[in-house]
Amino acid sequence: MQGIANREASAESAKYPMQKMTRSVTTLALLWFYTEDDKYAKTAGDLLRYFFLDPATTMNPNLQWAQYRPGYDFVGFVNARLPPLSN
Repeated sequence: MQGIANREASAESAKYPMQKMTRSVTTLALLWFYTEDDKYAKTAGDLLRYFFLDPATTMNPNLQWAQYRPGYDFVGFVNARLPPLSN
């Protein structure tokens, strides 16, 4: 059902890691652009490598279990959007 949260999936450790990462990378990219200080670009690169490339820490974001609720067996629409990394 639309609008009902799965409390197991809403634990603090599962709250919006992709949104937090993309927001941080976007902010760091803007800081680098305006200050030309390479520490911001390095930190953004480190976050992207940590999140997507390092096999030990990769988050492997996907929609395989999106909106899954134990005990229910039906199909629905998944609301998603691409991260704002480019225009």
